[in-house]
Amino acid sequence: MKWLTRLVILSGLSGSLLAAETMKPLDLSIEQAVLMALESNLSLKVQRFQPQITKTFEELEAARFDTSLSADISANFESQPQLATSIGGDLELKTDNYSSSLGLERQFSTGTTLSGEISSRNNHSNSSADSDQLRIGLTLTQALLRGLGSEVNLVGIQQAQLDTQISRYELQGFAESLVGDVEQRYWEYVLALQQEHIFEQALDVAEQQRDVVLTRIEVGLLAETESPSAEAEVARRYRGLVEARFAKEKLRLQLIGHITIGTEQDWQAIITPVTQVVESDYSAESITEHLALAQQLRPELKEAELRQQRGDLEVVQTRNALLPKLDFFLHLGKSGYSDSFSDASSNINQDSYDASVGLNFLMPIGNRAAESDNQRAQLSLKQTRASLKNLLHLVQLDVRVAYSELQLVQEKIDAATVTRKLHLETLRAENEKFKVGRSTTIEVALAQRDLLQAQLDEMETRIEQKKAAIRLYQLEGSLLKRRGVVLP
Repeated sequence: MKWLTRLVILSGLSGSLLAAETMKPLDLSIEQAVLMALESNLSLKVQRFQPQITKTFEELEAARFDTSLSADISANFESQPQLATSIGGDLELKTDNYSSSLGLERQFSTGTTLSGEISSRNNHSNSSADSDQLRIGLTLTQALLRGLGSEVNLVGIQQAQLDTQISRYELQGFAESLVGDVEQRYWEYVLALQQEHIFEQALDVAEQQRDVVLTRIEVGLLAETESPSAEAEVARRYRGLVEARFAKEKLRLQLIGHITIGTEQDWQAIITPVTQVVESDYSAESITEHLALAQQLRPELKEAELRQQRGDLEVVQTRNALLPKLDFFLHLGKSGYSDSFSDASSNINQDSYDASVGLNFLMPIGNRAAESDNQRAQLSLKQTRASLKNLLHLVQLDVRVAYSELQLVQEKIDAATVTRKLHLETLRAENEKFKVGRSTTIEVALAQRDLLQAQLDEMETRIEQKKAAIRLYQLEGSLLKRRGVVLP
């Protein structure tokens, strides 16, 4: 099936794609059915949100390296009665303290944390001179063991990115499954319409046979015991017609459910397929080509490969957690003192400073939690690798089985074609015999019904071939690509 249009999954259309006035038959090609499904299928609309939701976790992980701003302001008021012997009475001591600070802090992927702070402190007391302090401080902390380097500190971001890619492959797999279902339901509906027509013809023939039998019974050429079998044949053919109509209606509803949003007008639509059952578009590709496509395009394989990469990153993180925590720190500060804030800011250039440097060490005795996490990550990674090999094996098996099925269907088509040609010759012979009085209308009708059934069998095998090709394309992950569907 060479589709010239490129179908793109966009945001779903609001409202029904089938206008309310289209209660007349809706002429629908298989290309239109697929496009409508991609635009309106409600399950696909739900699934389409998942990659967007998953992508938000990338920003969440990246936020660890954002600069944070902190601010603090406080006031403390204290009053204490105290005995003053020099004046022979009590003295109330009052102290007012005011403090404020403004700081910035940022963590880097190298394991470095850098922070800076500006703070002021004002002391006012009735027992001593006022004092004001302004301090500028800078702190640097560098991980030397646990948490050192971008390899471990960027694991969260990289895992979130892999999760986003995984969700996109999940969307691709869902869309591929939807397109395959729509195409299969479309061809099954085409077949159901033909089956309904065949059963109608068969019922007409059975009714004609019954009428002939009843006429012969009336004139005494047949016994009355022949009537029940003729009536039973009519009832059997009528039952077959009812079942065929039920199957057709079920497929119509399933197809509408796939390609519309399901308004009342949608459910009432009468679908008329316009794509003809012609020779299959399947090109004789080798099994090697199909297997290569499956390994390259199958969404489940791509997901499994990404999950293995995610497991590798998890091991990097848990292995790093086995290391003891050893951090280097450096604190630098510059202060200015005075009896007023304005003078304190001016005195910041004086030779008053503070500095400290050192190491912080932390090592849990036994470190069992980290050991357990690392062991679990190692085992999970081995399981993921084994699952990938198993999945690749199953994909190859699926593709080989589908490929063999497709090859066998071609032989069935050849046999059905020969059968249809033989029944066509039989009908021609009956028509010639009828012209010379050597056949009856019933025998001609039976030959015509047999020809219709043979035509139906041939169509059924051709549709079976199309469905087999669809299954093969799905199993190798190439259906969307072959249909020109592009995921945004």
